[in-house]
Amino acid sequence: MHHIGQSRRQLFDAVERAALTPLPSEPFEYAEWKTAKVHPDYHVEVDKTFYSLRG
Repeated sequence: MHHIGQSRRQLFDAVERAALTPLPSEPFEYAEWKTAKVHPDYHVEVDKTFYSLRG
C-alpha cells in the first residue's frame, strides 16, 4: 500500500466502514427444501443418501 500513501486500515475507515451494518440479532439458519418420493421400504433418497421414515 506504499504506492497509495495510505494503510489498509486508513482505506477501510475512509471507504468501507460507512457501508457496514450491524450483525443480525439471530444467527443464520441454513435450510434447503427438496421433494422426495417415498420408496416401498419407507425410505427417501436425497442427494444419493437414503433416509428411513420409520422412527
